[in-house]
Parts: sequence; C-alpha cells; structure tokens
Amino acid sequence: VRDKNIAQQAEVDAMAKVIEDAINGRLLRDVKEDTFDLDLIDLFCVMLGSNDLIHYYDVDQILSFMHELIDSMDKRKLLILCPPILQFDEFRDESMKLNEAYKVMGVPCLDCNPLDMSFDGVHLSEKGHKELGIKIAEYMKRL
Repeated sequence: VRDKNIAQQAEVDAMAKVIEDAINGRLLRDVKEDTFDLDLIDLFCVMLGSNDLIHYYDVDQILSFMHELIDSMDKRKLLILCPPILQFDEFRDESMKLNEAYKVMGVPCLDCNPLDMSFDGVHLSEKGHKELGIKIAEYMKRL
C-alpha cells in the first residue's frame, strides 16, 4: 500500500508494492488480449467494465470480455473489483447489473460500493480513491 495513512487506517503492512495501470477510457474489450505475468504478482485486481457500458456494450458482452481476460488466470491470485455505480440515469441500472453479474462469476470479487465520485459521475474523487485503497487493503489483510 503506497499511502501510509491508508495502510494505517486498514492496519496493513505499508510495504506492499502496488503496480497501478489505470488508463482513462480503457475498455475491457481491449484489455482482454493483454497478457500478464502472474508469477510476479501476488494479487491481480481488475476494475473494468464501466467504460464498456458507456460505449454501448451490454452486460453479457462485458462478462464475455472479462472471461476472455481471466479464464486462464490462477483464480487464487485474482480479485475483481466491482466498479463504482455510474451516476447517470441511463447507465445506473446496467452498472448495478454488471456488478451483480461479477459477484457470481465464481472468482473472488469485492464490491467496493459506495465510493465517493467526482463531479462527472464516472470517476472516483480523491476521497473515493482513498476509500478504494482502504477497501482493497482490508481485503488483502484477510488473505
């Protein structure tokens, strides 16, 4: 955990190394073809799907993309993070459906909602990022 304050709040080791690879606008549709060397990673967290909803993919398509990404991975090293519920009326219901579908995929899943959102209703605020960090740190403490 990079932020010592978050580590202290979650009572975890502040020496954990976090490799963050966030890209604005990233689609799960595109990431599914990436490869990851899980031999070097203790826990692979993935929080994707919101941008796919906004770009008109439905929940079933997004689940298919997620399966293409994770099906060959060691599920003991995997954690799906349910993305924040989108704050637009046209996407809110589908966003909730996506999170519920992630929970029944048969892999570890952490519903991080609610999280503080920024003004755009899609991205996390600074406070929301800290809340997410604490929730992930608390999850890791239970491993």
